[in-house]
Amino acid sequence: TIAISWRSDNPTILDNQGVVNRPDLYPVTVNLTATLFKSGQSINKTFQATVKELDGTGFTQNMLVKFDFSSVNDTLVTDAAEKHFVGTLENGAVIRPIGTSVVYPTLDLYDSTAYFNMGEKVGRILYNLTDYTMSCFYRVDSANTWLSNAGNFMWSFSNSDRSGTDQNGVLFGGLRSQSVVITPKYWSTGEQAVSAGSVAMTGNWHHLAYTQQDTIGTLYVDGMLVMMDTITWVPANTLPKPGLIGTKYNWLGRSSYVGDAYLSKTLLHDFRIYNKALSEEEIQLTELNVVTMLNNLDAAYLENPNPPVAVRNPMNTAIKVYGTPNGIRINGLTGVERVAVFDLSGRSIRVANASDITLKPGLYFVKVDNLVTKVLVR
Repeated sequence: TIAISWRSDNPTILDNQGVVNRPDLYPVTVNLTATLFKSGQSINKTFQATVKELDGTGFTQNMLVKFDFSSVNDTLVTDAAEKHFVGTLENGAVIRPIGTSVVYPTLDLYDSTAYFNMGEKVGRILYNLTDYTMSCFYRVDSANTWLSNAGNFMWSFSNSDRSGTDQNGVLFGGLRSQSVVITPKYWSTGEQAVSAGSVAMTGNWHHLAYTQQDTIGTLYVDGMLVMMDTITWVPANTLPKPGLIGTKYNWLGRSSYVGDAYLSKTLLHDFRIYNKALSEEEIQLTELNVVTMLNNLDAAYLENPNPPVAVRNPMNTAIKVYGTPNGIRINGLTGVERVAVFDLSGRSIRVANASDITLKPGLYFVKVDNLVTKVLVR
């Protein structure tokens, strides 16, 4: 004569009728609440159920994410680590190759609100990180004069796109004070951070890396250890929220606090996440090879330092035209534009692929509908 009803706090994994949808990558713990009814009275009891991940979907390597921007299809970018997460270029963000002898693809955040969305699936990693490493190469143009303003996040993992209002947890690495910060709510209710305490340098390539080993957080700038501190809030015990299996908003170049500055006029290269704390040697010389890579990136940038030229077509769709080591690339075409290329003598050059044009070194004029811009191919 006792009636029982069940309620799950994560029905996408285990619903109220007991239907199981096994996740991939990691197991998920679900809270099941039973309500017992009899003669107008009721009582509740909550049970925890762990739903195992699908067989064969877990990680087999320490490197979990590697967005080196080498695999691009229109606005979609696939990471080079084992799970091949797919992110999206947003608000004018493009992939800009630098270098001629050796080419390095970079994430171009020159537009004021450009950013890269790593996708929700990456957020599942954050709910399971204890010991870990995050790192990225960056070059902030000296024209960025607002780097000391609130925001300027290089990476951000959040349960909300309005962290200041929803107050439900965020982890970010920012260049305002070269710091990595974690909070279970938001900034004014308490944070734990490791910080260099100074604004990042501009005008050259640099590198930021953070490692967590047990309760010790360590910050490296350009491969050099600059700060260590006690950090007890790690992603796995700080960010998870009922009903979610991972952070939903996982970005490069954008803050989850409304009104914060975007990390604009900046290039990023090779963002990584590991499920272990890399050693100083691994950061400097082997795994990340920061010392050599900084020299290589600076040299590559000097070979083609000019940022892409932004033009707008009559439909007000952002189009970017820039030189590559093999010619000219045009991002943002919808397929209806008329594209023409001319050399310095005014001779029209036949274009087979309007988005990716192979040309010899030289100065060219590119006409998209009625708008014309100059492009140097080195």
